Amino acid sequence: MSLICYFMLVVSATYLFTIIPDRPGDLATGKKTLAALITDSLLTIVASILLAASIVLALTVGYVQLAFISIAAILVYIPSIFFVKPKLILFACKLPILLLTLLAGWYYPVYMILIFFLLLATRLYYKKRFGIVYPRLN
Repeated sequence: MSLICYFMLVVSATYLFTIIPDRPGDLATGKKTLAALITDSLLTIVASILLAASIVLALTVGYVQLAFISIAAILVYIPSIFFVKPKLILFACKLPILLLTLLAGWYYPVYMILIFFLLLATRLYYKKRFGIVYPRLN
């Protein structure tokens, strides 16, 4: 149960960060989303609180590797409270996902092979279809 709570906290924090870049589109279309209703700073503070809770939970139950992932993520989230820059926010969105994927790959190497081919196929598709490099960390 504690693992489920940990991932719920980290995914919720990541979600709050991923909606920040959506604000201009949400406002342009008149959507009433969290991104349209709440400031970047408040979203970042709430996401940081969720990550801090995930650190405490991970350390409490002895998942030190997961605590390090949350610590790394929060170290990127906190500066974005003061410096709202799109590249920093996009990096902060993707960092926990990348680190969790690498940790899963450490324990399940076959998963890492699948992720490698999935990234390769996705990059080839987006390059051919749209002429862009996607996915990327910044």
